[in-house]
Amino acid sequence: MWTGTVYMGMSQTNMSVVFDTGSDWMVVQGSTCVNCEGGVFNADASGKKTNTTLQNRAYGSANLTGYTYKDIACLTSTLASCVMNFEYFSVTHQDGLSPPIEGIVGLSQNKQFLMSNTQHVVGPLFV
Repeated sequence: MWTGTVYMGMSQTNMSVVFDTGSDWMVVQGSTCVNCEGGVFNADASGKKTNTTLQNRAYGSANLTGYTYKDIACLTSTLASCVMNFEYFSVTHQDGLSPPIEGIVGLSQNKQFLMSNTQHVVGPLFV
């Protein structure tokens, strides 16, 4: 398991994440999460909600519920490593994330793929 830190929003809130080669979206525990442990990021402080429909995501043993947002996401605390207006998933309820992990950075390709004759659209590529 590869872990690291991402820095979220204008506040540069650091979040301890797992870099996951088998998933697509970046997800972080949101400040409205009812059962998250560890650090959280206030997505409403500087971000913009891109979808008002509550969504579910499954990541191996983790099941996450939340909303998509756009905000600044960085690999270091300097703006040179940031992606502006990056779309990510803010968690409001979770099962399967345990401290010190506060999120997941999906590293899979952001292209459509076919699986069992069902077409899926995967999330935006961060790294």
